[in-house]
Amino acid sequence: MITNDDSRWADLFSGKNGASAIALSLGVALHAINILVATTILPSVVQDIGGLSLYAWNTTLFVVASILGSALSARLLSGYGARSAYVVASLFFIAGAMLCALAPSMPVMLLGRTVQGFGGG
Repeated sequence: MITNDDSRWADLFSGKNGASAIALSLGVALHAINILVATTILPSVVQDIGGLSLYAWNTTLFVVASILGSALSARLLSGYGARSAYVVASLFFIAGAMLCALAPSMPVMLLGRTVQGFGGG
């Protein structure tokens, strides 16, 4: 079915949709970059703190927690608004990143990745 719709891609990033579209795009980019960086440095992390048997859990826990976080974010968005939801999510993500950075062992690293994923969702 062909329609005569004057909508353009530029309309997505302008007017009342602009801030939301940019925020969502940044969230998706953050998620993708995070997984890329984590999988790139994980061999070095395993060399430093061990945990080769837990290697695959790094991405798995991040993605599962991200799915849970995104499922629960609707409640946070409707109750407190987008700004508050993004602040809370960012705090979770930062806390998880700090936990990963300071992790003395792979189980602590996995906990950090789970917290990070929850915030990323």
